Amino acid sequence: MTIEYRRINHVTLAVPAGEHERVRTFYGGVLGLREVKRPEALGVVYDIIWYELLDMAVAHRLHPALDEAGGKSSRRG
Repeated sequence: MTIEYRRINHVTLAVPAGEHERVRTFYGGVLGLREVKRPEALGVVYDIIWYELLDMAVAHRLHPALDEAGGKSSRRG
């Protein structure tokens, strides 16, 4: 079976909770992506930072269940 696609709509990357400044420094400062306002409905449920890359959204979900190395934490969250 072949899946046909035309474009990617968005990408979500999980990063450890509390790493807002590191995310902004890397994606905004180093890569030069423009931070955009996230949809209000998502802000109520998730801690997300959105960036724009061409016509695609790149969302970073700051997730308490990940440790600093990006793996699963022993914490529940």
